[in-house]
Amino acid sequence: MEQVGITQINILSRDGQTVGVFNLATLPQHEQTNPILDFRNDPDRHKSLEPVQIIEGGEYRYQIDIPAQGSINVDRQELFAPDDQTGKSGRLKPGLHVGGLPVNFFVAGQLFGSIKLEVISRKLDYLSHYRWMLRDISTISTDIIIHNFAPALQTFAPDNARDPQTIYQKFAFLYSLITSANFEIAINQILSKPHRTWIETPQAQLTQMGVKRGDSQVVRSLTRSRHRQPWGSSPIASMTSIPVKITTNKPVEILDTVENRFIKFALEQWKSTTHQVQQILEKRRSTYAIQRGLREVSEVLDLLDNILKRDFFIGISQLSYFPASSTVLHQKEGYREIFNAYIQSEAAARLKWEGSEDVFGAGQRDVATLYENWTFFQLVKIIAAICKQSTVDFSELIAPTADGYSIQLKRGKIILISGNIERFNRRLSVELYYNKTFSAKSDSHEDGSWSKNMRPDYSIKFILAPAIGNRLNETVWLHFDAKYRVNNATEIFGEDVPEEEYSKRGSDIRYKSPDLLIMHTYKDAVRHSEGAYIIYPGNAPENTVFLRYCEKLPSIGAFPLLPDEIGDPHGNQQLSAFFNSIVDTLALQSTKGERGRFWNREIFENSLDTKTTMNAVNFLEYPPEDSQAIMAVIKSQPLYNWILKHRLLILDTNVENKVSINTSKLSSKYVLIVAPGISHQIWSLDGQAKLLFTEDIQGSGLPLSNITSVFVIGLQDQVTTLTRLTESEAYKDFIPDQSHPSDYYISSAIKLSDLLTVTY
Repeated sequence: MEQVGITQINILSRDGQTVGVFNLATLPQHEQTNPILDFRNDPDRHKSLEPVQIIEGGEYRYQIDIPAQGSINVDRQELFAPDDQTGKSGRLKPGLHVGGLPVNFFVAGQLFGSIKLEVISRKLDYLSHYRWMLRDISTISTDIIIHNFAPALQTFAPDNARDPQTIYQKFAFLYSLITSANFEIAINQILSKPHRTWIETPQAQLTQMGVKRGDSQVVRSLTRSRHRQPWGSSPIASMTSIPVKITTNKPVEILDTVENRFIKFALEQWKSTTHQVQQILEKRRSTYAIQRGLREVSEVLDLLDNILKRDFFIGISQLSYFPASSTVLHQKEGYREIFNAYIQSEAAARLKWEGSEDVFGAGQRDVATLYENWTFFQLVKIIAAICKQSTVDFSELIAPTADGYSIQLKRGKIILISGNIERFNRRLSVELYYNKTFSAKSDSHEDGSWSKNMRPDYSIKFILAPAIGNRLNETVWLHFDAKYRVNNATEIFGEDVPEEEYSKRGSDIRYKSPDLLIMHTYKDAVRHSEGAYIIYPGNAPENTVFLRYCEKLPSIGAFPLLPDEIGDPHGNQQLSAFFNSIVDTLALQSTKGERGRFWNREIFENSLDTKTTMNAVNFLEYPPEDSQAIMAVIKSQPLYNWILKHRLLILDTNVENKVSINTSKLSSKYVLIVAPGISHQIWSLDGQAKLLFTEDIQGSGLPLSNITSVFVIGLQDQVTTLTRLTESEAYKDFIPDQSHPSDYYISSAIKLSDLLTVTY
């Protein structure tokens, strides 16, 4: 590979003749970040890629030299920005296009020639990621099919009537399996430690060599009458001779076992399948996508041929029956992996992926879209592991069709996976969405946005079963976005810079990230959202999560999740652990989050449509809804004067002992006094309650007769005056009617908010 700043590519006509030159150069300021990679002289280059490669998101200068006269047009106008009307020079901006980039040049409306470029991702290991992600999608999909749809095994035979896109998509799954490191390791394990068995084979030997163990074959040899020799030292009087040779059974190692036959069968089956795909693609009209597919088909055929030519397979017979119950195929290293790969390939061969056009279309390798799809499958796998497997509904992700199964995952299409979780004796329902839109016009208080429409890549809805009485279910949303082009958490959250550095470095400090702002937007705009997170293919050993308080929710953060050559993705364990900790937090009733959700619903959700204004108050320690008061309706002017003079409010009369006192009144801090001819006054209570008897009452001038004891509480200060009574229905329940016999009435404790003026 050669990294160059300028290169030339021959423009070829339809018959392969050079008709011009396409000159391509990097911009001087971007030589390091947007190089041109030229593999034309590299014999080890990846054969499925074009030899001249440019970087996604880069910008390049081009100059077209052709003998034809007239303006030059291209069929990829969205990527080319010509300098003038001639179109002979300008800038090439591949944008986010990743994959093969064939370009056709037209002069006077006629095709003049074409070139082929490859646009590669900035992550130079994206080809490995691409292959591993396809493998994982295939593996998870086939696991779902096998465990939830119970398909019958049948050999994949490509349908000649199918479109090349579907044929290539099916082959892509097989390609990802066969070119994986797991496949190579499994084959090496089989070749180095093959399964073998031993059979007893009759063999003749000289009798004088002795026999290690006797069996029926040895006994028959000793009694034979031909070819015998004297045996002078025989311990048996009747046996004076022995045979010159005897026949014994000796164990012989055999590699031609049914398990090894299956391995050969699987390899030959994959070779046959690949060859069929090759024949189908060769019959189609040649397009760039088909050409790339044929190169990959050739790669797989070469790989399988090289394996089957090994000496080990020469003496292996054809498989006569399918050994589905073989413990070797299920347990022995190498054999187990090939057996599982075969089962997966058979199921994957009947998979059609609706959204594959977004990943494979027009010869592209849209690794960013594939990462978004792959991440969803990883979340599906994690959710399924947390839920009871039998409760998970995969029907919207994978659906049976007339000839197999279809992956419904497609850009713009909403997908829902649902299941149930039991944790700490509490039931939680979980719903995982792909492409769900949270509408600002939604009438639902459970899943709408209160500002603008929001559409995260993935959203997870937890529905908490009622924990107390007849309370409603609680809903909690978490949101995730997949960002393949992010490399580390710093790109999301910015630099961790001390405050004093800002004055020195100013605008050089990258402290705001669009991804960070989007996470805050999701969490704050979508109702009942308590978390928003980025998933990116990084190698960070730990997650980055910012907690709003001290519990797991609410929070925002970022999680590295990187496809791996072997086994689970990097970051899978950490992300799974985070999900489990979220489930624990939501299932527990003792958390602050549980309390906060309850009161948030009580305060806001139950009265979202009520438009109210209340009297302004500035004397409360707690809000009116949380401040208790009592109401004193006093009909007698003398009694009202006595109360104000002595700063004592009568709570009850003729109280024999403290046991009979209504103690709920004592929890109040305020009293609304309603008296004839005055505005309605709110006083604070000093909390000092006492019981007065006859001797205390005498001489006080209390204008009440036949009183032997009085229970009173002290008035502290008049804190406000209400100009009119509240119009709320709740308030009217506290006012006694005119038939009430007493000169005064004291209510039980009520919320102060019920006593304040409310207008509608």
